[in-house]
Amino acid sequence: MEAVEPAPVVSEQEIERRFAKIRQTLAAGGIDALAVAGTEYTGFEGAIRWVSGFRMVHRYAYGLIPADGDPIAVFPAEARWVGQHDESWIDEKVFVDTPGAWMRQLAEQRGWKRLAVYGYNFAMPVRDFAAITSGDLEIIDFDLEFDLLRAVKSQEELGLVQHSFDLNERGFWKVLQAYEPGKTEAAILAPAEEMFVRNGTTRTTQNMVLSGRNGNAGPEFKHPDPVRPVEPSDLLLYSVEIAGPTTPCSGWSEWCR
Repeated sequence: MEAVEPAPVVSEQEIERRFAKIRQTLAAGGIDALAVAGTEYTGFEGAIRWVSGFRMVHRYAYGLIPADGDPIAVFPAEARWVGQHDESWIDEKVFVDTPGAWMRQLAEQRGWKRLAVYGYNFAMPVRDFAAITSGDLEIIDFDLEFDLLRAVKSQEELGLVQHSFDLNERGFWKVLQAYEPGKTEAAILAPAEEMFVRNGTTRTTQNMVLSGRNGNAGPEFKHPDPVRPVEPSDLLLYSVEIAGPTTPCSGWSEWCR
């Protein structure tokens, strides 16, 4: 079995760099705070991980970054039991019935007039949208600005991206080496998935296959078949995807052996 590689960890300097970029952009626009919305159900969890280090399992979350003051991780009350919340590098965490209402009330208490929202169009739940827009707080669609802000990477962040690509490439070769007619689709993928999980990716993998008989394939990717043996004429197009680890594998020691 291959040795487990130490997973890179986001440094305090990198975290502060990200928050400083956000606050600089807010100050330039005369904006009091930014609410970064993320949801596991529509593929927007990456923004939450970028601002907080939290890996969503289900439900949704917000990273609230004031132009002046410490950030806050805001979760719906029903998300209390899903995800490792202590993974987040944001110290203050709140669990509330309606995050939109809680953020609007906080804005009123602090005298905020303008709140930027990332995920305003695609990620913010309707109940939060209704609550946060019910007062006088000006809501600013910040999707484009935040995407552009994230697009400029530091050397450290580029290293984290490269780490993910390196693991992904190793996964490709694992699949290729495991291919053999008579195995199942799942058995061919298994060595790559085992390597990913053992190196700290945990659940941040999405490995599927587009497959069919006689060189043809169905219209969509699916989970690999664990039963039917692969035939020599089968078409197999594996989608080997991961989001590389940013926390040490030791945190999931049962998977890292």
